[in-house]
Amino acid sequence: MNRWLSGTLLLLAAALWAAPSIMAQERGRLAVSAGIHAGDKGEVHSIVIGDDLYTSGGNVTIAKAPAGDVVAAGGRVVLAVPAPAMLIMAGGQVSVRESVAGDALLAGGNVEVQAPVGDDLRMAGGTLSVDAAVARDAVLAGGSVTLGPQGRIGGEAAMAGGEIFIQGEVAGALSLTGERVEVNGVLNGPVTVRAFERLRIGPNARITGPLTYRSPQAAEIDPAAVVSGKVTHIPMERRYREAAPWVAASIVSAVLIWVALGILAALLLGLFPLLVGQSLQGLRTRPWLSLLLGLALFFTTPAVAVVLLITVIGLPLGLVLLLLVYPLALLGGWLMGALFLGDWALGLVNRQAGRGMRFLFAFLGVAVLALLAAIPFLGGLICLVATSFGLGTLAHTLWQRYHGTSTGRGRGSSRPATRHG
Repeated sequence: MNRWLSGTLLLLAAALWAAPSIMAQERGRLAVSAGIHAGDKGEVHSIVIGDDLYTSGGNVTIAKAPAGDVVAAGGRVVLAVPAPAMLIMAGGQVSVRESVAGDALLAGGNVEVQAPVGDDLRMAGGTLSVDAAVARDAVLAGGSVTLGPQGRIGGEAAMAGGEIFIQGEVAGALSLTGERVEVNGVLNGPVTVRAFERLRIGPNARITGPLTYRSPQAAEIDPAAVVSGKVTHIPMERRYREAAPWVAASIVSAVLIWVALGILAALLLGLFPLLVGQSLQGLRTRPWLSLLLGLALFFTTPAVAVVLLITVIGLPLGLVLLLLVYPLALLGGWLMGALFLGDWALGLVNRQAGRGMRFLFAFLGVAVLALLAAIPFLGGLICLVATSFGLGTLAHTLWQRYHGTSTGRGRGSSRPATRHG
C-alpha cells in the first residue's frame, strides 16, 4: 500500500507540475492568440487555435467570424455573423441569427435557429425552435420542439419531446416521439409518430407519404388537411402511456449528456491537440501498458484516498483526491477512450481529414462509447476497459512530460492531430 500511495501521489504531482508546461507547449506550438473582452454578465474569454474560435463567458456574442469552426458556451450565446464551418454552442439561451456553412450542434435551456444551416443540425435542450432551412438531416430533443413556418429540413428528421409542433416542411422521412404532437406543415416522406397523449393533424398539413402512428386514441385530423398516403393507427397500450414522461425525460437526458460529453471531447481535442495526439499515439503503440496502468489507477486511487482520509495530516489531500482529482481523471480517461474510437473510425474513411472532420468523429466516438456503455451487463465492463485505456495513456503521457521524455520528440507524433493530415 505504501508503494501504491507514494506512486499515485507522485503521478498526481507530476500531472499538476506538468500542466503549466503543457499549456505553454500547446500555445507556443500552435501560435495561439488569446483575448479577453467584457460582456454584460462578466468577462468573455476567447482563444483562437489555428482557424478555430473557442469562447466562453456569461454573455457571448460572436460578432467576428473566424475562418474555421466556432465552439462557444455561456449563459447567453448568440451567433451574429455567418459561421464558415462547423458550429458548436451551449448555454442557457442559444441563438443562431446568421447562417452556418457546416454542421450545427446546439444545446441549452432555450435554443433557436433563425438562419440557414448548410449541413446537419443537432439540438437538445428545454425549448427548441427551428425557423430556417437545414440542408440535410436534423435531430432535435427537448421539452418543447417547434419547426416554424419558415423551417425546412432538406433530409430526414427525428424529434422527441413533451410537445412537438410541425409548421414547416420536411423533405425526407420524419420520426416524432412526444406526449402531444401537432402536425400543420408539409411532409414529403414517410411519417412515424409515437404520441403518448394525442396527435393532431392541422388544416395546413400536407402529408404525401404514409402516416403510421401509435397513440391511445385516433388522431384528430382537420377536414382541410391532406393526407395522400396510407394512414395506420396502432393503439397504444396503457403501460406505454404511463411510461411516457419517463421515456421523454430519458431521451432528452441521454441526448443532453451526449452533447455535453461531445463538447468536452471537442474542447479537449481543440485546446490540447498535442497532448491528445501523443496520448492516442501512445495508446496505439503501447495498448497493454496503458490498460494495466489505467486499471491500477482506477482501483488503487480510491484506496489511497481512504488511507489519506483516516490520517489527520492527509485529510485535505484525501478529500481533494477523492472528490475532485479522481472524478476528473475518470472523465478524462473516458473521453480519451471515446476520442480513440473516433480517431480509429476516421482513419478508416479519411486519413487526410481536416479539423472539422476530427470534431465530428470525436462526437461519433462519444456516441458509440455511450451506446456501448448502455448494453446490459456488458456495458459496465466496456466502459471500465475504455476508461482504463484512456486513463493509462493519459497518465503515461503526463509522466513522460514530467520527466521531459515525451514520445512526441523526434518521432513525428507531436502533430496536433494523430495520423490524419
